[in-house]
Order: sequence, then structure tokens, then C-alpha cells
Amino acid sequence: MRNQIEFEVYGNYALFTDPLTKIGGEKFSCQVPTHQALKGIVESIYWKPTIIWYIDEVRVMNAIQTESKGIRPIEYSGGNTLAYYTYCYEQICQAHSYTQGLNGSARDKNAVVGLHTAIRGLDTTG
Repeated sequence: MRNQIEFEVYGNYALFTDPLTKIGGEKFSCQVPTHQALKGIVESIYWKPTIIWYIDEVRVMNAIQTESKGIRPIEYSGGNTLAYYTYCYEQICQAHSYTQGLNGSARDKNAVVGLHTAIRGLDTTG
């Protein structure tokens, strides 16, 4: 059995913000989810301190489309201004992730158990 899981990430109006575009208040989404965002998605499926997930591959399933929207964000000093956020519209990508166990307790050294738990989590929650 391979030591990896596969899953699809999809959603309308995804915003994976590039730090360079946050300065002016207007946000522009990255075309593909960042490595850390995908790692966070995998860890939300199954997290254990003795397991490290690695993102091995990302495949874009649909053509990349962006859409800009005028948003009125609330400022810290009160009031609001008009800013434009550019979202990824109808983005679907498939990620392959594999796991590597760390030196934890003797009970956690069986990586297959953690992998099966993650696969069950994908099956039940989607």
C-alpha cells in the first residue's frame, strides 16, 4: 500500500492571498493554492503531532478563471473604503500528499494506522 492520500479541493471564490498584494488593501488571489494552504487542508483531515504531511503533487482540473469584486472592508479606525479583491472562480485542483512518521511513542510508530484513519476521514467528510 502506498503511503499517500489523494483529495480534491474545490470552491467558488477562493482567495489564497499573495503577501505582496496585501499591502495596498486590495487582495489578489494566487492562481493555485499555496503549499502551506494545502498542508493545512491535509492537517485538517487528520492531524497528529507525530505525523508530518508532505504535498507531493498538485494537478489543476479546470481552467483557471479569476473574477474581481468590489468589497467594502471595515477599517480599524472606523468606517470603510472600497477595495477590489480578485478571487479564483470555480477552482478545482487535486492534491497528492504522503506522510512520514516521526519518532514518537511506540504506539504511534505504525504509519499505516494513521494513513487508514486519514482515508476514513476523507471518505466520511468528503
